Amino acid sequence: FELTLSSEEPGATIRYSTDGSEPTQFNAIYSGPIVITENTVVSAKVFKAGLLDSKSVVGSYIFREEQTLPIVCLSTNPAYFFNPDTGIYMLGPNASTEFPYYGANFWSDTEIPVNVQWIDSYGKLGFDQKMGVRIHGGTVSRTRPMRSLRLLAKDEYGKDEIDYPLFSTKYQPKNKRFLLRNSGSDYLKTMFRDGFIHNVLISNGLHVDAVCFNPVEVYINGQFWGIHNAREKVD
Repeated sequence: FELTLSSEEPGATIRYSTDGSEPTQFNAIYSGPIVITENTVVSAKVFKAGLLDSKSVVGSYIFREEQTLPIVCLSTNPAYFFNPDTGIYMLGPNASTEFPYYGANFWSDTEIPVNVQWIDSYGKLGFDQKMGVRIHGGTVSRTRPMRSLRLLAKDEYGKDEIDYPLFSTKYQPKNKRFLLRNSGSDYLKTMFRDGFIHNVLISNGLHVDAVCFNPVEVYINGQFWGIHNAREKVD
């Protein structure tokens, strides 16, 4: 399909990126419809001399033959995740050579900005907002090729809450944070055992502490990144 961008500001210039990064004065100038033929993330921004730059608008376009799970699209400057020296997903220059690789970038609490779009299992957009993201978990989760992530809503990113009920097992119309877990020690096994048990405890009305669970497909800058467990954070 063809994607059309527009601005209400006369004489303004729209610039856009397709790698997840925030558009700058050095990105491509929009001059006509953009043909979208595969999974793509488009970030667009309006520039005009004498005015502040607009906020960026992000569109994640995912091609699916059929969909059964919610989809969570994360878009950000790819270097924030994958730069060999500074990316939060990477080993980095100071990692120990022995498990669990203490000193690696993924052991840091560094937080990076990310745009999050949640598409429900019916294909409708649930929420779209900028958040902070950190690597989450202990020696098991952090060292897996698909790492667990902690998503945080904060004023500095625009909103300090997510106005959307992420989980069907508890009535929580708003959330401040949630996890995208790789299932920890259950990684590449059932991938849902812990979450399933917690949901059973909740749905049967047992009065014990339990955290909600929902499996989701995750995409980073348009690239499929596996099925993660969307979970409440224990706090």
